Amino acid sequence: SAAGIAPASGWPLWMWGTSALLGFIGPDLGLKARIGARRREMLAGLSAATRLLSLAVSAGFGLEQAIAEVASSGRGAFFEELSRRISRARLDGRPAVEALADLAEDAELPELAALAGALMAGSGQGVPVLQTLRAQAAAVRERWRLGLIEAGERAAVTMLLPIGVFILPAFFLVVLYPAAVNLMQLSSF
Repeated sequence: SAAGIAPASGWPLWMWGTSALLGFIGPDLGLKARIGARRREMLAGLSAATRLLSLAVSAGFGLEQAIAEVASSGRGAFFEELSRRISRARLDGRPAVEALADLAEDAELPELAALAGALMAGSGQGVPVLQTLRAQAAAVRERWRLGLIEAGERAAVTMLLPIGVFILPAFFLVVLYPAAVNLMQLSSF
């Protein structure tokens, strides 16, 4: 400002620098947060889908029909994307298991990739896939549960800052101020 570098608005140079930095980094941080939320939502949908898929196969549906029923029966981002991929696979004349593999590759879900690989191997060899589905459902549920525990632990660490900044000083003020006043009164006698 003293050198005449600041713009005519009167904002200091450091404010312009901070704004430029936030404008550069902010979208990336927002995108990372949205990607993380989408991945958690997809993982939760995968957990429900594997349970529904194992139930449909155990009820007597064929694998293709079970996948189509599961895609149409659920709600959320995973089910919408799976339904869209299955419709596209039907138009292309491909099996629904390949649509699962494509979704796993695009969504970067290793759990779904393992499920799709097991289903492709089982359907290609004619092996019953019910036990595989049950094992995959248990693995996905466990992974989702561990993700929730990890998020809870991160939240506990994140809460330490507000506790340290706001609550502890107020606590010390409430506890130590009366004690300091009493000590001052006693020392004056």
